[in-house]
Amino acid sequence: MRRWPNWVAAASSSRRTTPGLGGRESVEDVARVISGYSDVRVLRTFSQETIEGFCRVVIVPGHQALSDDRHPCQALTDLLTIRETFGDLAARRLVFVGDGNNVAKSLAIACGRVGLSMTLSAPDGYEFDNEFLELLAVAVPDPDLGVETDPMAAVAEADVIYTDVWASMGQESEKSERESAFAGHQVNARLMAAAPETCRFMHDLPARRGLEVTDEVIDGPQSVVFRRPRTGCTWPRGCCSGCWVSEVNMARHDGRAADQLRAIEVTRGHRVRSGQHLHSRRTDDGAVHGEH
Repeated sequence: MRRWPNWVAAASSSRRTTPGLGGRESVEDVARVISGYSDVRVLRTFSQETIEGFCRVVIVPGHQALSDDRHPCQALTDLLTIRETFGDLAARRLVFVGDGNNVAKSLAIACGRVGLSMTLSAPDGYEFDNEFLELLAVAVPDPDLGVETDPMAAVAEADVIYTDVWASMGQESEKSERESAFAGHQVNARLMAAAPETCRFMHDLPARRGLEVTDEVIDGPQSVVFRRPRTGCTWPRGCCSGCWVSEVNMARHDGRAADQLRAIEVTRGHRVRSGQHLHSRRTDDGAVHGEH
């Protein structure tokens, strides 16, 4: 986000409470205020309810970065990495070995929407919860999603083996319990050998080496882990540009004059494309005006 000339950051004082977000002020009030002085909003928070509260009243475009229940940015980045690795997504199978957490849930939705097969291999009690499966049935009516507790059997036809930390943020008190539960789901050389030779390994990072994955796998020839950060850096900027284009088009549809459009800042040499080019220029009084 620092690549853009204007940005807003909100920091939480603790895991579940923020002085001005759902604390001193309601989520909806903060959303209305942010709508007044921002062009794009990106929400990264613990509670999915906070994001949904924002979306009920916010009037500027944006996207969800992360919550305890979803990680859509990660999933989209992963799909792009898979496509760059294999050349396409058709007839591919991703096997997620680990917890049915926010990353796995967003991957299940994303895979279902692009026709990518997915298998979740998790210990008993750590699979997708019923609430998510109901949501998935609405988002993707006929997903190719399987569940296999035995990771060796799960990866037999895998194109991608994917894993994540066993204890996510906020689950530190469960660390020992989870390490015991997931001990049989470590991605190591033995597990990779059970998959086809063309299989690739992915991790959303940061990795807990020696727990969910071994050094020989994450640093090995089948790993594309460190290719993903490049795509992770590129597509969010495109998403933000798309949000600006969306806002410009809505303003044009409403018949607002160019100099009445919401201030749209663009990086030097970058153009927002929306059929016509819209440039922003700043006058001596500090106002930002649109030009075609």
